[in-house]
Amino acid sequence: MGIYQRGQIWWIDYYYKGRRLREPVSTSRQEAAAALKSRRGDIVKGRFELKREAKDCRFAEFAVAYAKHLKSTRSGWKKELSRLKNLVRCFGSKMLGDITMYDVECFKAERKKNMAGATVNRELALLKTMYNKASQWNFFRGENPVRGVKFFPERQKERILSDEEAQQLVKASTKSLKPVVIVALNTGMRISEILGLRWENVDFARRFLFIERSKNGRSRKVPMNSEVLKMLTGLPRNGSEVVFSKERSSGPLRSVRTAFLNALRKAKISNVRFHDLRHTFATNLVMNGVDLVTVKEILGHSEIAMTVRYSHPSDSRKMDAVERLVTQGKTRLDAPSSGGDGHNLVTTAVLPESRSL
Repeated sequence: MGIYQRGQIWWIDYYYKGRRLREPVSTSRQEAAAALKSRRGDIVKGRFELKREAKDCRFAEFAVAYAKHLKSTRSGWKKELSRLKNLVRCFGSKMLGDITMYDVECFKAERKKNMAGATVNRELALLKTMYNKASQWNFFRGENPVRGVKFFPERQKERILSDEEAQQLVKASTKSLKPVVIVALNTGMRISEILGLRWENVDFARRFLFIERSKNGRSRKVPMNSEVLKMLTGLPRNGSEVVFSKERSSGPLRSVRTAFLNALRKAKISNVRFHDLRHTFATNLVMNGVDLVTVKEILGHSEIAMTVRYSHPSDSRKMDAVERLVTQGKTRLDAPSSGGDGHNLVTTAVLPESRSL
């Protein structure tokens, strides 16, 4: 508890029922100190009442409003809605302003008993985003209770297909799966974006695929290389509005999970998810000298930090990188020294003249 200054304004900082409260008071330090003393006295005497804004509501009520927001802005809203239901089971009856960091820590510990840390992290991330929105929409005033909660560590999965594995996967794919895999490996599109692609969004003249709404709610254009262009040009339409339909009907292809797993088994490829094709695409671009900003735009990331996570240079690529020091004359291997100490790698960089001691 204390007072502090931001700009010209003095603020007071105190706790009430485990919740940290901060209030702007005055340009006078003395008035801020008097206000803090008054709050302390009211809390001790049991006379303090937390002021609520008119729109303050229960978590379950806000969850309804947020669910509508999800459906209108996120392509993967169904998964988020499932996580939202788990949050409502725990926090539904509480007022938004009454949920504390301790409550969130308890939720985190309880969920970890039966769920993987990564799953709990996704729920915590959703809760944090919800509070940010609640603050923006004027449903909540205060500090986000998830802000100081540490997420569980996650081991990043880095499974990049080699060129040989990618070719084997395409060969092992069924007639309906093969074009889906080709698009994934050559565009980096998400499976939901691929299966949701419509013919009206394929621009053969400009060689672009238009995604009306991606995961982050934004639209984007994805360039087609010659492989994708050739494949889509020869793909039968079957009277369907969607690009990828079922083999024997014009109905949209809803899922490729079973076909993809069978293709992996047939190609003898293990530990690969369909989403890894997106990682493979991004890594191949980076390995071929494409800058991260361009990769970011193609993948549709809002932050370049996400793009960095998707690009994983292979061991051979790392070896080629250090070998360039030799092939480009940056280092040279001199003859063994007379002392026989083996230190014969000498840089050719020009060093500054040494000063006399």
